[in-house]
This record gives sequence, structure tokens and C-alpha cells, in this order.
Amino acid sequence: MATYHAAAGWLEESGAVSTATLARPAFNTRDWANLVLDSLPDQIYVKDSEGRFVLVNAATAHFFNTTPDAILGRTDFDFFPAGLAEQFASEERALAQSGQPLINREACLTDAQGRARWLLTTKVALRDRAGEFIGVAGVNHDISARKQAAEQLHQFNADLARSQIELLATYENLKNTQAKLIQAEKLESIGQLAAGIAHEIKNPLAILLMGVGYFEDCLQTGQPETDTVLHDMRDAVERADAIVRELLDYAAPRELQPTTENLNSVVDRALRLVHHEFSARGIQVVRKFAPALPPRQIDRIRIEQVFINLFMNACHAMPKGGTLTVRTSLRDADVVVEVLDTGTGIPPEALAKVFDPFFTTKPVGVGSGMGLAVAQQIILQHTGTLEVANRPEGGVQATIVFHNGKGAVH
Repeated sequence: MATYHAAAGWLEESGAVSTATLARPAFNTRDWANLVLDSLPDQIYVKDSEGRFVLVNAATAHFFNTTPDAILGRTDFDFFPAGLAEQFASEERALAQSGQPLINREACLTDAQGRARWLLTTKVALRDRAGEFIGVAGVNHDISARKQAAEQLHQFNADLARSQIELLATYENLKNTQAKLIQAEKLESIGQLAAGIAHEIKNPLAILLMGVGYFEDCLQTGQPETDTVLHDMRDAVERADAIVRELLDYAAPRELQPTTENLNSVVDRALRLVHHEFSARGIQVVRKFAPALPPRQIDRIRIEQVFINLFMNACHAMPKGGTLTVRTSLRDADVVVEVLDTGTGIPPEALAKVFDPFFTTKPVGVGSGMGLAVAQQIILQHTGTLEVANRPEGGVQATIVFHNGKGAVH
């Protein structure tokens, strides 16, 4: 009795229960138990050995959106789908047999309002003094807020990872763009220098060529050695003159003369022009032309020059034969031409330099190193792009794209 009065005094002083309530004779131990159970936020319930609810608190009734009295005497089969109710009944039968409590089992249930609720469930078997199983006591702790927070954190981390990937991609694109700008600036400077040098060299070369012609006319000796020397001199001067012309084309491209052309026809004509090179090296040519490419405004002669350069590069990369595939396609409004070979490929460290004037991976005397530089200038004049890359299966792929369905506009 002293303990009761001490507890009553604390409750009265704290304001949890009024003096009038404590003074009621009917406020017995069961009332206290019910008061405690209904004050707890967790769902607390007791079932008998047949799975019928014999005690539920207010939180349990709230979950089912009904009153405690409406739940008593009913089973899980009255509130949950049959499969879920059977799962609960099965685990309670296991409790009865093993006597081992079920601790913190997570489950997602739908409450009476149709909301998904995550519950952390603990169940223990109840036995009488004789040790006979008489029921189950359970506690469901709602962890929905924690689950939602975890899901939001997971989504945040996923968004952060995706943003990081996008940021890295943007950074790589920025680096590539910066490299292209540096390359463009460098090429422009080289072009200006080359134009001056080419003009200074062109006139002396013309004089040398005329001198070679004069000696060819004057020296009619019939001596093979003299004829060979004169032939080699003419060949050397003409080769130097060709390089100068390429420099001038690169440094100060002449104005385009666009006409309406079908790119399939232009590509096919360029292939026929170098047919003898393919035959001499045993190269098989595969044409994969889109059947309905729309006509484009291009400078046919200049574009043929680009294709011939790409085809000859492929020939030099396949001295012992191989396959050259030329593919045309229409992607949205862009016309695409791809040239693929099965040759030796380009060393990775050289890929970034293939458009530099005078850079070449060919043996001395095979190429001047101006072909791709001039080809790129021509494609840029046609508002297009030219890219060269190694193929994973071996060889090189050159891709020309005429953007936005346009041809020459410069």
C-alpha cells in the first residue's frame, strides 16, 4: 500500500493522472495496464492458441482503422490476404513448437487506409504454469519513417553518383573541346606560316622545273645515266611542287564550287579511280550504301579528293591485302560516310596527331603528311566533321559527317 501511495503521489505531482482519477475505487490494476498499453505508440496484441485476438491496444486498432472491441475474437485472416495471414499463422505455430521468440522480423503491410507500412515485429510464445502453449504476445514497431529516410538517402546517393558520372563526362568533353581548340589554333598558325613559305618556294621550283626541261631538250646524249639523272631531277621538283600546292590548299583553301550531288555516286566514282590500287594489293572492296540518300550541295572534285586520300591511306595500311568497307547512312538530318579497313591501325600515341601537317606514320617517300590535314579542311568547309579512330577488331575507321543535312556553305 505504501508503494501504491508513493506512485500515486508522483503521478499526481507530474500531472500524468488527476487526483480524481486516482481516487476512483474502480481504477484497478487492469485499468492501469490498459492505460499503459494504449499510451504506447507500438502495436501490442495477444492471441490465443487458435490465433484469435484476445487483447489489442489502441495503436493496433488504429492500424486496422477500427475499435479494439471490433478486433477481439477475430484472426489475421479477417484483416490480411490469405497468403500473408497463413505466413503469420505458420510462424506462430513454429513459436509454439520451438519456444524460440521471433525477434525483429521486418515486413511491409498495408494498413486500413491503403498506406504501405514497414513493421518490425517481435513475437513470443505464452505458456501457462503447466507449460502448455496458450497463445502469442506480439509487438509491432512502425519503422516506416526510417525506411522512407533510407530510401531517400539511397535515391540521393544514386542521384549523386549519376551526377558524378555526368560531371566526369562533361569534364572529358571539356578537355576534348579544349584540345580541339588548341589544335585549331595551332593549325591556324601553321597554316599562316605555311602560306608564306609556299609562296616563297613556288617560284624557285618553277624555275628549276623549266631548267630541267631545258636540259632535257639540249642534252640529247642517249646516255642512260644522263636520262636517269634528268628524270630523277624532274620527279623530285614535281614532288616538291605538289607538296607546295597542298600547303597552299591547306593554308588558303580555294573557294568551293558546290553542285547538287548524290554522295553514293561521288564515293563510287572515287572508288573506281583507285581501283587499280586495290587490285594490285589484293584488297576486297565492300560497298554498303544507303539506298535513298538525299542529294547534297558539295564540291564534287574536293570531296572526291578527300575520299581518294582516305582510300589510299587504307591501301598503304594493307600492303598484303585485306578488306575495305565503305558505308553510307542517314542519321536524322546528318549524312554519314564511313571508311573501314582491316589494316595495321594507328599507334595510340599518334592518333592525336594525324591531322597535323607533315605528320605521317608511313615510310619516307610514301606520303607527305598533308593528306589528312587538307581533307579535314575540305570537310570543315562543307560544315562537316572528319574523325579517325582505331577499330577494336583491328584497322582504322574514318567517319565523315555532313551535319544538319547541309553541304558546302562557305
